Amino acid sequence: LVTISDALVLASEHQAEAIGCATVAGFILFRGPRRFLYRNTLGRFKTEKDLLNDVEQSMIEYKTSIESLRKDSKYTLDKVVIGESDLQRGRTDLRSTGKQIQSVIRSIYKAESTAAGFDGSTKNYSYKTVS
Repeated sequence: LVTISDALVLASEHQAEAIGCATVAGFILFRGPRRFLYRNTLGRFKTEKDLLNDVEQSMIEYKTSIESLRKDSKYTLDKVVIGESDLQRGRTDLRSTGKQIQSVIRSIYKAESTAAGFDGSTKNYSYKTVS
């Protein structure tokens, strides 16, 4: 079983091999260097016809994605318009409900003041005279 310290000692003894392994791993693992390596080696062996086919294929993909984005944006805009109308309707309903609540509160205050005036008029009489 090799420990980390043994691996570091081995790498320090064979620096050139360690650097080479790290470089190859970087080209393979990371996307940017891998793309650079492909375009500058294997990409050069492609014919113009293959390159044109690749470009046409990517253009078709771009067009389909643009069309789907347009459809999605239209759908989203339609939903936004519906949402705005619902919001306006809810706002007016809320205002009318608030006005109704205020009118009920006013009528309750009127009834309370009438009842308070009635209670006040009965308080002037003594209990014996009322019965």
